[in-house]
Amino acid sequence: MTKIWRMIGKEVKETRRSGLLSLIILFPLLLLLPSLPLLSQSPLNSHTSIAVVANDTGDASSYGNVHSISKLSSNVYFVATEEEAFKMLKGGKISAFIVVGKKPQIFAENSFYGIKTASAIQSVLSDSKISYFPSLSFLFLALIAQASSLFLASTTISRERETGTLRLLILYRFSAFEVITGKFLAVLLMSLVPVFLGMIVLSLYSTKLILFLLLLMAASASAGMVFSTAFSKENAVILATLFLFANAIATFYSLHSLPERVSYLLPLTQVLDPSLERMPFLILYSLIALSLSMIVFGIKKRGEVL
Repeated sequence: MTKIWRMIGKEVKETRRSGLLSLIILFPLLLLLPSLPLLSQSPLNSHTSIAVVANDTGDASSYGNVHSISKLSSNVYFVATEEEAFKMLKGGKISAFIVVGKKPQIFAENSFYGIKTASAIQSVLSDSKISYFPSLSFLFLALIAQASSLFLASTTISRERETGTLRLLILYRFSAFEVITGKFLAVLLMSLVPVFLGMIVLSLYSTKLILFLLLLMAASASAGMVFSTAFSKENAVILATLFLFANAIATFYSLHSLPERVSYLLPLTQVLDPSLERMPFLILYSLIALSLSMIVFGIKKRGEVL
């Protein structure tokens, strides 16, 4: 355990000395801009709008609750289809919409307004189910979290290899577990810097999203550790860049039509459904990637390639 703490301190010092830590400190300024609108108004007021989608399966009690829902906001739209309501939600015209039926469904963004509005509607429709989809601000925060942890991790082992200090770690009998675990934990600590302000905003309405963001950072950092352990510094950074672009493209341009097999390889796509059911997958992803890093490190160590 002592060696792991020493490895964490060593990695933080080397990253600070290289200038990478100073660079990622600038990111909170970018994160603050999309977060400001979340704090500018109360969650439910005259500006909050709700849409109602009625279908033929609704019963009398469901339609009777529509009147109660209308009291939550002065702006209630009645639309014919879910597709129309989704367009209004994505366009920012409404905070949430309800599909009235035998079991009403509530759809909202996982943003401050969306979560608070959905909770208020559910207080009226107690038997309803809430489904969230990611807000643009949360997607942006998740992308910054992945980028910082991925790039910091992708230079850990490869930097040690190029400077020749990795041989000293082997000489002082640091095991693969101690090296990989220590550097992984150091990357997680440093990656908290660029997303710290964003997490403060998230804590105002959803602690679950904070935990999800931490698990995403762990999965991304573990992927970066694989790149850094297996390849040179330049190649590791190139692979990390391609990996980040693949995650971003798959997430932003395939929001509701992404093949499930692809999502298994790209952890950022998990923000499309940031539910408790997705969290074990991110944990498993991290464990598999870290184990692979340790195996590769051990093979290179025995083969004196490092």
